[in-house]
This record gives sequence, structure tokens and C-alpha cells, in this order.
Amino acid sequence: MTEEQKTNVDKINSIQNIDVNNPDFYENVQCEIESDLARLKKNVEVVLNLRYIQNESEQESEEEDKTENGKDNNTDDEPF
Repeated sequence: MTEEQKTNVDKINSIQNIDVNNPDFYENVQCEIESDLARLKKNVEVVLNLRYIQNESEQESEEEDKTENGKDNNTDDEPF
């Protein structure tokens, strides 16, 4: 079992262990919600960063391809 799977199992167990009759029920649920929201925001940030890096990499590759060809696909000096 991976570390992430263990963490997920722990989270499920912690949610199952919340007692609705406990005076701190709402506080405990709110803590779980805040924890889940923070984790979700972190995951979204990671995905956005990966997309940004991928986009930069693609742009760099295109620029390298243009310079390797000796010109940037400009056909102004070629007849039609």
C-alpha cells in the first residue's frame, strides 16, 4: 500500500470516527472540510503548475525547431 493510500485510509477512518453526539461534532466536521479543501487547492495548484511547465516546454521546443531550421519559417524572400 502506498503512502497516499495509507493517508486516504486514515482520512476515511477519521471521518467514520466522528461521533454525531459529540459536543465538538460541528467543529470536527469543519476541520475535516478545511483539511479537504486545503488538499484540493494544493492539488489544483500542482496541476496548474504542471500545465504551465508543459506549455513553456512546448514553446521552447518550437523555438529550438525554428532555430535549427536556420530561419523561422518566414517565406517573404521566396517567390509564390
